[in-house]
Amino acid sequence: MKKITLFVAIAFSAFTISAQNGVLDASFNSTGKINSSNETANSICVDKDMKTLVLGHDRSSSTKNIFLTRYNSNGTLDNSFGSAGQFSFDINSDYDYGRCVKALSNGKYLICGQNSAGAYFRAFVLRVNNNGTIDNTFGNNGVLIINPNNFNCDAWAMEVAPSGSIFLAGYMTVSTVLKSAVWKVTPNGTLDNRFGQIGGIYISTNSYNERLFGIDIDMSNNRIAVAGISNNITTPEGLICLVDTNGNSINSFNGNCIKKIVYNGNPTNLYDVCLKSNEVVVNGNYISSNSNQKALLVSCLLTGAINTSFASNGYFDDANADLSGFQQILKDCKGDLFLGGFILYNGYKSSYIAKFKANGSLDNAFASNGLFISRYNIDADEIIEAIAMYGDSAIVTGGRINIGGSGNVESGIMRVKYNSCSNSSSIDDLIKNNNNSPILVLYPNPLKLNDVLNIQTDLIGRIDYAIYSSDGKLVANSSLENGETEISETSGLAAGVYHMVLQNALLTKRLSFVIE
Repeated sequence: MKKITLFVAIAFSAFTISAQNGVLDASFNSTGKINSSNETANSICVDKDMKTLVLGHDRSSSTKNIFLTRYNSNGTLDNSFGSAGQFSFDINSDYDYGRCVKALSNGKYLICGQNSAGAYFRAFVLRVNNNGTIDNTFGNNGVLIINPNNFNCDAWAMEVAPSGSIFLAGYMTVSTVLKSAVWKVTPNGTLDNRFGQIGGIYISTNSYNERLFGIDIDMSNNRIAVAGISNNITTPEGLICLVDTNGNSINSFNGNCIKKIVYNGNPTNLYDVCLKSNEVVVNGNYISSNSNQKALLVSCLLTGAINTSFASNGYFDDANADLSGFQQILKDCKGDLFLGGFILYNGYKSSYIAKFKANGSLDNAFASNGLFISRYNIDADEIIEAIAMYGDSAIVTGGRINIGGSGNVESGIMRVKYNSCSNSSSIDDLIKNNNNSPILVLYPNPLKLNDVLNIQTDLIGRIDYAIYSSDGKLVANSSLENGETEISETSGLAAGVYHMVLQNALLTKRLSFVIE
């Protein structure tokens, strides 16, 4: 294999060691926190320019309009976006609720949620330009309304494939009963009629209400995982389902594509899902014998069996907490997990992040024994409802303050330091050809769109690799053999920061690269 000397092209962020892991980032609004009145923070994301987007609805309006606020890296409002940093939109002079926001590689943003129309409510998707205006090239003047025959429906969660296809999870009324629903939307804002039943599939297990609150996709393996709640009258059950990207059931998962979770016979609620190459991890809570909520994390194999090698026989049970719950799950480029939610602390629900290793054990190197607890106020309940990666240096969270209290609800945003892809080796260790460390370099770096990435190494034998986007999603995986050097999967990726995990029989290494 031909050797090259362009070592400086390695993305340095992959090897930056964070001196503080799990503390508030004071470079964000000087405290690491932001409060914003008359708003909720239902979803959060970070765009290609490292700006933070917070989605919810504006409580100062009688019809609760959609709002999307953009913050600069230092926590100040980005006045180049919308009106004084905020995009506000009223679909039809009725109630609008923003549920989920995603940043696209072209600088635009997608929002999904619920819109009311008199006695009915219906799911919607809209697209926002980078300057904070509605993108009229999407759907019908910027908006797609999913309103089948005036039946109630809602879109709670969303994922976007590298191709631009949009997948939504929520629920829809079918014969007076709410049923779990998944929809596929084309990049230009129309239902994809090739997916299921005219763009949607409806998952029914019994004659009682069922809803989906989480979705994750694995386009490399043609899988979609969704999670939610099946409201059995006697014992509410957590619901997991696997389907393929064409809308067909994956019946190898538990025999019928559906798995119910009832933890130790207790009512169980699931709110989000993380799909890995060999498992499905879901989070939520269960109701204990004293009627308190307890945070719960569960792993299932792709057969539907509980993954007994994860945590404690497949479950992490926050039984020691008086009151707790996990609302959202996030995977980093190493396969480790962040859980955001709430825990009872000093008499109030408090913002709560738990950091787990890929095997389900708490990561004691993060915050205090894997747990981060912080408060905005001293006399109000708080909850984290959204969590996202901030590049390779931090995570950002969004949520509510004063839930169930005086009604004066505020949004709360935090940024917490964490180096998600740190490697104990220095750059010199990785690029020197000596007895202790191999040559290992990616080039060119940065790449241009549709370029092919190359690897230079003196490792021998098969090298397996997996590529993750900056928000922890697996976008490609394959292997190199017999001196191969080209990693062709990068030619179809959008602009952004990516992390690559390379492994042979002897060692595992992590590198980063950028596509411009």
